Amino acid sequence: MATLGRAYMKGVLIGIRLLSLIPIPIGIAMFAFTPSYTMPMVHSGLGIAMLVLALGLVAGGFALSGVATRFLRTRRLGVGLLLAVVSVFFCTFPALWFVLIGPALVILIQKQ
Repeated sequence: MATLGRAYMKGVLIGIRLLSLIPIPIGIAMFAFTPSYTMPMVHSGLGIAMLVLALGLVAGGFALSGVATRFLRTRRLGVGLLLAVVSVFFCTFPALWFVLIGPALVILIQKQ
């Protein structure tokens, strides 16, 4: 029974780390399937700045989730869960926002 608990916890820790990387494959898929929507992102300075900021947020979220998993491994659940939640809400979600809604924002700003 103890090995089942460890295997479950290992899966949770891997999931926490992988969740912070979600904006990368979504962004690649958007560039592949909707190039007319996402191309203004790479053709303007604002779009490139948004992409760089999104990559920085992904890197920060990955680092925070690494610290969270380290705390969770040492049985400091409160701190580990708090860092995992902070990683998702303050790094992963804003990076997803830049990837999904950023091209529309760039298009609207360029039209003005």
